[in-house]
Amino acid sequence: MAAGKIKVSRQSVELPGCLLASLFHELANSDGDTEGFLVGNKKDHLLVSSLNDNSDTQVDEYQNVTHITSFIPCQTQKCFYDGSGTAECSIIDKILAGHCSKKAIVGWYRFRRNTSLQISMREKQVHRNLLKVFNEHNTTDFAFALFTHRSSDGHSTHSIDYAFYAAQNTNLKPNFFDVNGSLSQVAMVDAMLDSMLENFKSLGDSVTQSESQISQLIKEIEALEEKTGDEPSHNFIEMYDVNQSLDDSSTQEQCDNDEEDSAV
Repeated sequence: MAAGKIKVSRQSVELPGCLLASLFHELANSDGDTEGFLVGNKKDHLLVSSLNDNSDTQVDEYQNVTHITSFIPCQTQKCFYDGSGTAECSIIDKILAGHCSKKAIVGWYRFRRNTSLQISMREKQVHRNLLKVFNEHNTTDFAFALFTHRSSDGHSTHSIDYAFYAAQNTNLKPNFFDVNGSLSQVAMVDAMLDSMLENFKSLGDSVTQSESQISQLIKEIEALEEKTGDEPSHNFIEMYDVNQSLDDSSTQEQCDNDEEDSAV
């Protein structure tokens, strides 16, 4: 297999513990379901660069880290999108005014009570529209954080579950962000498999093209053979005539020599 390079990327989210505690406090004390925007920055870090001796393939493993530095809560639910999930750009600009620019937004969050960590169809639609609003060409760089709240029967214990999601193509992929790095090997194998499938597809296209060229050459050769099919027999006749002439001349020369010997 020819030498190549494979880039493996895995996502992770980093935020200070005090910020997470502040967000939990904000969510737990809200009157109902709420949502807002996540502020921070994104960086890529090269973790490992290795070379596979069997295939001469270099594997570069990167970690795309989303650093969350603060959050901007919205005062009311569904304040920056309508019932169909279409984002309202003017309202978003008003919410961000005085806080940060659109470039500083790395995602958004939503808080629901007594529900599972399952993304709804409306949330998927909102996320797709927000990707357009914030001009995110790389969909995996824009995060969606989903928080849920549960309490015991006596309300003595409160728990908040959360998960981060990122879009892969057109679908949101759950548990995409690997917090502790336990999925790094899985991500590497998955990326290598995708790269191999792309290489096989490229090789298949090359083989198909080569077979087509060979088939065309065979047709051209057959056409030339049909066109020049009688030439070998003409050549044989010409060679036969030349050999016959040489034999006749040799015979005549031998006869002349015999006559000279007889005269002597």
